Amino acid sequence: MSITDKENNLFIEWKENRKGFVSDGLVSEQDYLNSDIKICIVLKEVNDPDGGGWI
Repeated sequence: MSITDKENNLFIEWKENRKGFVSDGLVSEQDYLNSDIKICIVLKEVNDPDGGGWI
């Protein structure tokens, strides 16, 4: 199973259990896998009860 598939499965589960969840993920799985350096950036959650157009 690819990283993108794993992400999508998690996002489906999280959307069902978290109101206003905004998904994100790898832009290019192939570029990520081919990169020698892997960087993970964790950002603050989207803080808008109405979704702010993110959903």
